[in-house]
Amino acid sequence: MLILEKAWAKLHGSYERIEAGFAHNVMTDLTGAPSFDLGIEEEGEDIVWERLVKSEKKNYLMAASAG
Repeated sequence: MLILEKAWAKLHGSYERIEAGFAHNVMTDLTGAPSFDLGIEEEGEDIVWERLVKSEKKNYLMAASAG
């Protein structure tokens, strides 16, 4: 994952400009694919787990951020 962080920083000009970046923004910037942010506090654990399982079955690219 570090190589992706480096590529994203290069895309934005520096590491300082990407500080506090979230994984879903990185995925969209680097792949052009749609992405979304899924939060346990907003969605609830059961809904988050269900979406993760469905996404894994479809072989979607996934990442996690903590903030």
